[in-house]
Amino acid sequence: MLVGIDKVYPNVEEALNMLKIQTFCATGSLATSFVNIISGTSQTADIEKQLIKGVHGPRELCLILVNNHRSDIARSEYKELLYCIGCGQCLLVCPAYGVYGNRFSVGSQLGGRG
Repeated sequence: MLVGIDKVYPNVEEALNMLKIQTFCATGSLATSFVNIISGTSQTADIEKQLIKGVHGPRELCLILVNNHRSDIARSEYKELLYCIGCGQCLLVCPAYGVYGNRFSVGSQLGGRG
């Protein structure tokens, strides 16, 4: 699995909250049609109350985190760029875009992240 560091959440509740916010801000709907939540390998404690991992699927999970200079941005003067939740409504209704505008855009890309 390959994922950006900004898409890893400490628990399922926070991941679902961010999913709801992103979906509502982007499309106005309550839920998206495609969600992929990976919480690790399968596990069960049904057999004599002992935890067994990898029963119904892979025994291990390989996660590759892509930093893509996000940690450098977090320490720089452009840390506000990481406030963007990636909903895609930059040019229409985003209050942060109203403040920062296309300060972070590159070329013909006018979005908050550019």
